[in-house]
Amino acid sequence: MSKSSLDLLKERMREVFYQEKEITEISERIEMMRGWQEPGGAQIGLGIQSSRATDALGDLCAEILDLEAELAQSTLTLIRTDLETRRLSTYLKNDTQKAIFIWRYICRLKWPKVAERAGLSEANVMRAHAAAINTLALLY
Repeated sequence: MSKSSLDLLKERMREVFYQEKEITEISERIEMMRGWQEPGGAQIGLGIQSSRATDALGDLCAEILDLEAELAQSTLTLIRTDLETRRLSTYLKNDTQKAIFIWRYICRLKWPKVAERAGLSEANVMRAHAAAINTLALLY
């Protein structure tokens, strides 16, 4: 049984948050590993001049490069998703629904902040969001 266009759209919109989390985790790992390259980052013995330390440093640098490539790919995926989300938002004719959709999926605000910006209760924001998703699912 295939997924409905509504389910596909909802899944696609949720991916934004997973992509952003992945980018954050990769960035934090890169920064941690770069710290190991600093003086005192002796967890791999980099302060000692030996071929073993040099090999360890080379392995660390290669791993950082791999992570940076993964980070770049994840960032490009997120940018593409943001562009698609922006394109989808242009089909929303209701200004409130459009704003809620953009705040949630491009600005990635949490629901309480979206409600605050919209000047609505969270329940009303959720209803407007559901209406926006239903409208867009027809196009998806």
